[in-house]
Amino acid sequence: MLKAMCGVAASVAAAVIACCTVPEAALAQQSFALGAPYGNWTGFYIGANAGFMASTDSWQFGATRFFAQEPVPMGYAGFMVGPQAGYQYQVGSWVFGAVTDFSLGGASAFNDCFRDRFICSTQISDVATFRGTFGYVPQSEPLAQFYLTAGLALAREFNLKISEVGPVKFANADLLAGIASEQVGWAVGGGVQYQVWPAGKLGPSLPGAVSVGMEFLYIGWPDNDISRGITVGSASTVQLSAFARYMFNTPVSPY
Repeated sequence: MLKAMCGVAASVAAAVIACCTVPEAALAQQSFALGAPYGNWTGFYIGANAGFMASTDSWQFGATRFFAQEPVPMGYAGFMVGPQAGYQYQVGSWVFGAVTDFSLGGASAFNDCFRDRFICSTQISDVATFRGTFGYVPQSEPLAQFYLTAGLALAREFNLKISEVGPVKFANADLLAGIASEQVGWAVGGGVQYQVWPAGKLGPSLPGAVSVGMEFLYIGWPDNDISRGITVGSASTVQLSAFARYMFNTPVSPY
């Protein structure tokens, strides 16, 4: 009798274990559905961005100049659009990456200077950045990513010019013609992106993922000594842009 009862108990226990045992693949799918990190942010990507940029700077004049005056502030804004490319690698909830982008477009501003005898103007255009990124994927929403970014910025053309508006002539012919130079600065910011089409959703011909997002960047530029006693300093640019990306070689998600 005791042996019979032990045999029944063993059979019941084996049945319970068999019913409760889930294949490893099913566990992986279930954990992804519940929001656990799944590595679907890993891969190369290409994309495009468009948005708004605003810049400020200050023309500063040496105190010994004939027309010495207080610094002349500048503020200017414009629109931008351009391509981007990068790579991301996910480790658990953390995503490490690198990105470069190039924004066509720019902004310009002008203001009275030298006691209103001249007009000083600044123009910035075609800004590119080369940055690292560090992101976080919430376990509650594995298709979203929040990230910070920092790196270098390059303005292809940083144009400075003084225009004559009266009978007084300005001695610096270079500034009258306009001084154009490349500027190298630094960029910091952050953003958020979301996979509107996870990997595999677009069909076998497009196995990657599509994400859209928003990004904010603050760019600082170095002081620019453009002439004897004239410096353009305190220059900075703020960019707010939207982007769309297609990522290659991402794992196929079970969604």
